[in-house]
Amino acid sequence: MKKNRSLFLLLAVLVLGALAWYSISSKSTSTLNAIDTKFQILDTASLTKIFLAHKDGRKNTITKKGNIWLINNRTIADAGLMRSLLKGIHDIDVKRPVSSSERAEVVRSIATQHIKVELYAGEGLLKTYFVGQDMDNHSGSVLLMEGAEEPYIGFIPGFEGVLAQRFDVKEEDWRDKHIFRTNPSILQKVSVNYPGNPQGSFSLTYDKGNFTISNVPTADSAKTQRFLQELAKSSIESWVNPDMATLDSITQIMPMLVITLENKDGIGNETLT
Repeated sequence: MKKNRSLFLLLAVLVLGALAWYSISSKSTSTLNAIDTKFQILDTASLTKIFLAHKDGRKNTITKKGNIWLINNRTIADAGLMRSLLKGIHDIDVKRPVSSSERAEVVRSIATQHIKVELYAGEGLLKTYFVGQDMDNHSGSVLLMEGAEEPYIGFIPGFEGVLAQRFDVKEEDWRDKHIFRTNPSILQKVSVNYPGNPQGSFSLTYDKGNFTISNVPTADSAKTQRFLQELAKSSIESWVNPDMATLDSITQIMPMLVITLENKDGIGNETLT
């Protein structure tokens, strides 16, 4: 009887030990998985820098300066594309783990085809992860947190397409296409000059709450405001990069039109030729 009791106690200790080990192991694994799958940045307003490195060698740093984002400290980023990128960073989520049958191929592909994403707030690095190949018929893409061993299939809810496209930044495509960065409320004067047709030239000058137009005794205020608003919203279709010889020849031609914007504070005046 005593022998049976001792055997029972031994079995109880072994079972309790196994349960304790399993509990600790499960907690450790679940914590690790939680870290390795937390790709989202919910507070995207706190982001100050986004570094994107492509496996093909292209690198882009997008930095927040006040209320605008600069690409490689050279040019203003297109506002619409930035909203799309930040929304992707906010919404990105894990769809499913990579299956054991997919793992070898996925790991091999992410080593040769990926975009490295580094996200910063202030000077601090928040997280780094890799966006890889398309999966699940354009409804997911490979994601791997830096330092993690297990890749996952990620997606953006409501978005159908290759996830890497959200992070594929080409500087020439991302340049802001607004011609003027202005607002009618800050303008003091707008001059529109036709060098080859001086009689067609005119200017708008702010005076006592309204804009007056040269050579027009009584200007239509509604039309004037509409003109200024359209001027502020005007944009180009695309950027071109002519060779220096072509550029030199263009600059020798008499301009068809010269528009000059002068601000009330005298800072940030702009001229388009």
